Amino acid sequence: MASDSPANCPRIHGGKARCSKSTFSTIQQQKQQHQHKINIVTWNVTSLTGKEMELAEEAQKYKLDILGISSTKRKGKGSLILNNGWQLYYSGVDSTIYAQAGVAILIHPRLIDSILEWKPINERVALLRLQLKKTTITVIQIYAPNNEADYPEFLDIVATTMENVPVSDSILLIGDFNAHVGNDSQTWNGIIGPNGDKDLNNQGRLLLDFCAISGLSIMNTFFKHKDIHKYTWYKTGGQTTQRSLIDFIITSDNIKRTVMDVRVKRGAELSTDHHLVICVLQLASNAPKQTAKPKKLFRIKWEALTDAEISQKFAKMVGQGYSQLPLNEGDMESEWLLFRKTIIDAAAETCGLKRIGLVNGQKKTAWWTEEIRKIINKKKTAYRNWLQQQTSENWHNYKQIRDNAKKMVREAKAKSWENFGHQMESNYHTATKVFWQTIRRLHKGGLKQTRSVKDANGELITKEENILKRWKEYFAELYNPSSGHNNNVNEKVSGGSNDITMAEVASAIKSLKSGKAAGIDEIRPEMLKTLNDDGIRWLTRICGIVWRTGKAPTDWQTGIVIPIFKKGDQRECSNYRGITLLSLPGKVFARVLERRCRQIVEPQLQENQCGFRAGRSTIDQIFTLQQIIEKSWEFAKPVYSLFIDLGKAYDRIPRDLLWNLRPNKWKQIRLFSSTSWPTARMRIISVIIHRIYGQNI
Repeated sequence: MASDSPANCPRIHGGKARCSKSTFSTIQQQKQQHQHKINIVTWNVTSLTGKEMELAEEAQKYKLDILGISSTKRKGKGSLILNNGWQLYYSGVDSTIYAQAGVAILIHPRLIDSILEWKPINERVALLRLQLKKTTITVIQIYAPNNEADYPEFLDIVATTMENVPVSDSILLIGDFNAHVGNDSQTWNGIIGPNGDKDLNNQGRLLLDFCAISGLSIMNTFFKHKDIHKYTWYKTGGQTTQRSLIDFIITSDNIKRTVMDVRVKRGAELSTDHHLVICVLQLASNAPKQTAKPKKLFRIKWEALTDAEISQKFAKMVGQGYSQLPLNEGDMESEWLLFRKTIIDAAAETCGLKRIGLVNGQKKTAWWTEEIRKIINKKKTAYRNWLQQQTSENWHNYKQIRDNAKKMVREAKAKSWENFGHQMESNYHTATKVFWQTIRRLHKGGLKQTRSVKDANGELITKEENILKRWKEYFAELYNPSSGHNNNVNEKVSGGSNDITMAEVASAIKSLKSGKAAGIDEIRPEMLKTLNDDGIRWLTRICGIVWRTGKAPTDWQTGIVIPIFKKGDQRECSNYRGITLLSLPGKVFARVLERRCRQIVEPQLQENQCGFRAGRSTIDQIFTLQQIIEKSWEFAKPVYSLFIDLGKAYDRIPRDLLWNLRPNKWKQIRLFSSTSWPTARMRIISVIIHRIYGQNI
């Protein structure tokens, strides 16, 4: 019986493969299946600092899918979005410790939605699970210690990590193992092949024992290649003087047969003495969907409205739009859409657009300029020239350009931080809110994020479409609780014919806080505050139509829900606090209604009601309670206090009950019944998981 081990594969022993007729038929049948290749790579980069953008470009160039990285020397744990949407997950030492070791995994944009779990163990071990259609792959990126005494403890950590991996998963253990495993394929049959390096040391023996116990195979040693495509580490002085095979791709038995090749790619350059090691997997399943090239995102530079000349021009353009309106009012939706388009077009023309990122609104790296890109490309060209002709002259030329590139990157980063400091100083005086937001973001650092959530039954969901449905389901249930009360509201609202005035709208606009996020209509508070009389008159006209018809524009009823993580399991929707971004013109209208209602409600409130009332504060009640407790303690009197904390109290409002409780005297105010104004109506446009990326300026 023919063995299934790689040792009996014609490809492994080198030379031309001779296939029998039956073997050829088998290969043809395999080709008929829908297969796709996954390129998994490991690379010791000897520090990733300042190389993130360069790394993403190399990954793009070599069409990589998963790139494991050793020796990042990056502190902390978290993730970053790099250019073209590549996602970097990293695990390093604590921020208080001197930078050392560090591992990371870089993921192609099309595989991001396939991620099931990211688990940073420590600065030498990290785990990433992916669902690639029928195959679940667990990639464990490692960076082994050089010291032989530390090696057993390191392998114990790796073993513990593997024990927690589901049995059905296919495991790839990749990275710099700092071990020489030799080429004795007879003694270590099935664990190593005959094409390894002859050197064997104590770390290598420990690693071989570990692989034998764990059912793992070191795949580098099963494929015959030239020495230049086999050795992963080198030391040069104009010519190669030392070389080693210490960076490995190690797989479990259940995925071993899908490994098509493992070899070194010498052309990849990142100012490191290690070569990139690539493993090609061929999985029999439907290939992952190809994602479109990320679009460049832009926003209106609304902050330019602080300039007097620009604000006057903006207000004038909006006013001209109002002057061209017909005297007779149109339908509500048409009036609103024209107002919104005029506002946005005027702001875009007068303020200009600002590029905010490549993907998901993530800012591009400020210091990665065209000049830096050119010197990096020049360095790579010099490196390829040295690979082709390994002369002292080519080596010194490469080394000189490499050192110059390092210097330019260092200076560019220093200049970027200097500009950042000046901007922060300016924000402290002119934009205090932005200043403190930046301080909080830098203080918190990177927030570990998840690309999956659990459904109501606790099952894991990984597909984006199903994740959005789950969020919609969760918030719909949260915002529309069943109170069990009868909702037979047949009262016809009449009276209250006082139309909304321009003064009311102007006052409501003035009360808006600057710097607040826009809703789905993209209208910022600064745009509304810059409107002249004609612009305010136009918004008053729209509010009047809504007031008289009892119907609001669709944009006013639509919110962008942003779940912000609180604590606990990140995959549980209940551990997020939902923030809804609403239309600001809609908020202006709501504020007008709220002020009219307050005039009636305020005289009826009890004196001890302090919350949500002007000129009062709950701090007064806390102070009063403190005084009562102190006096009761002094006179030995008992105090009975009750504290009630209602979970998600403002989300679970029984709106149907509120409609039934309204008194007749409220008829003078035109209210909207549940048949004309949606009850917590939600349209999930986009669910944005809150991310904080430190050190990105």
